[in-house]
Amino acid sequence: MSKTHAWPCCLLVLVAAVPACTASTTDDRPDAMGHSTGGDNTTSTSAETAAGDDDPNDDDDDDDDVSDDDDSLDDDDSLDDDDSPDDDDSPDDDDSPDDDDSPDDDDSPDDDDSPDDDDDDDDDDAPGDDDDNPDDDDDSPDDDDDSPDDDDDDPDVDLTAQHCGTETPAHPPGALVYVAAGGVTGLVISSLEGETWAEDTTESHGTQSPGHTRNLLRGIAYGGGVFVAVGGNDNAYLSASCDGVTWRHDLLTTNVDGDIPADYAMFLSGVAYGEGTFVAVGGGGLTLRSTDHGHTWHKANTAFDGIFRNVVYGNGRFVAAGAYWSGTEGSWSTSADGLEWSAPGQGFDGLDTGLAFAAGRFMAIGRQACVFSTDGDTWTPCATSNDADKLSLAALDDAFWVQHLDGTIWRSTDGETWDEPRSGWLPSAVADGPDRWVGAYDTSRGYTVDGTSWTTFPFPNSDLRGMTVGVVRLGE
Repeated sequence: MSKTHAWPCCLLVLVAAVPACTASTTDDRPDAMGHSTGGDNTTSTSAETAAGDDDPNDDDDDDDDVSDDDDSLDDDDSLDDDDSPDDDDSPDDDDSPDDDDSPDDDDSPDDDDSPDDDDDDDDDDAPGDDDDNPDDDDDSPDDDDDSPDDDDDDPDVDLTAQHCGTETPAHPPGALVYVAAGGVTGLVISSLEGETWAEDTTESHGTQSPGHTRNLLRGIAYGGGVFVAVGGNDNAYLSASCDGVTWRHDLLTTNVDGDIPADYAMFLSGVAYGEGTFVAVGGGGLTLRSTDHGHTWHKANTAFDGIFRNVVYGNGRFVAAGAYWSGTEGSWSTSADGLEWSAPGQGFDGLDTGLAFAAGRFMAIGRQACVFSTDGDTWTPCATSNDADKLSLAALDDAFWVQHLDGTIWRSTDGETWDEPRSGWLPSAVADGPDRWVGAYDTSRGYTVDGTSWTTFPFPNSDLRGMTVGVVRLGE
């Protein structure tokens, strides 16, 4: 079943940084769709879009994320339906390892190009508007009976202090926790309901440049009772948590002032979980695998001249996708176990914007590409007439949602047949729970229980790249 999200439109007030906030407002912002959150195979694909922008020597913020600091809603914090990211916000052509682009110059919508702050958010432009969405009555999160733990493939996992640390968990066994991560401060946030949030940040050490730090986070996934967040600059950075609140940061000890071991001297960008295995991917084709719930990690031999931007699990295999350093050609690879991978494929136009799995198919997008596959090896171009740049891809309730630069959102269950496009903007992160969807935007976070009306809470500007949801299992 499909669900449409309408981000309410109200005057969101920026507040000082606080660990938790309970002030609420209800409004009508545009669609808030999410990333793949199917069972323990819960992965996130961020709104980062330019190939190579995560290169350790690149001054460009690796993220062509519509949630970049420069892309936040301004002081008025309302959404304008007329102002979309302009053409100058497409990724640079030169996203090679030596690109000198500044963090947010060209690769993401700027302040003036994100949904504008002076609009009262016309009901006609809200994707969740009843007139625009005939299926609203059937698309409530309450209709979703799937818990993130329903498809748990590690029912007998025995989590110990080596996985979770020695602190008492913040939540009891069985608690459902929404967790998001992203940004140069290593920010991770968690909530039980999307209203009150706990936050955790880390300090960066060693090499850094504008928009890039060794504790930068880009992706997050949940599986087997463990949340794993990944990122880095000229290093592979990993953190893990069993409750979304208390984290074991820098598992590979790469956020340091000194040199980085050769095996970890490249950033990570995406992470996924399937069949008891975590897989993290990144620059130079770096791929790391953990089969003990994130405790130890081992490198796979998957090097190539580019970036695996995202990774997902589905149909019994991991699929990674991205682009060559030039950003002009896409690349992909598949693996049954996360250790042995197929030779990288090559084709299409930089498949580094998004990757998702839904309805038994994979979909990958680049700024000018959209392809789908059933096995991750052979890809077919999507049947869509929209040539506008694509900004993000989300999988939710067995459907794919693609955000375009022209301010339209396209939905499909197979990549071949598409619903009529709806006006709106996807938030930077969203996750689907059993009775609500929880989402995060630049300056607000919130939830919806009906897929249409969002209750939002203002928060300081943040650069969250992805969100997931999982069940606390420590102490079961």
